[in-house]
Amino acid sequence: MPIHICPVCGTRHPISAVEHPFAYGRQLTCGPQCKHRLRQQVRQRILAELALRAAAKE
Repeated sequence: MPIHICPVCGTRHPISAVEHPFAYGRQLTCGPQCKHRLRQQVRQRILAELALRAAAKE
């Protein structure tokens, strides 16, 4: 089984051989809690970028 490293908590975890090709080189989260936290982090990063762009236009 391929081993991935969770981008949120850094835990090494196995994934199925079927799931591995669909990762396209990205590291998959280890569980639902980390998946939720990753979504929150991405959302915060996008909102911060939007705020910077809005401030730059003013």
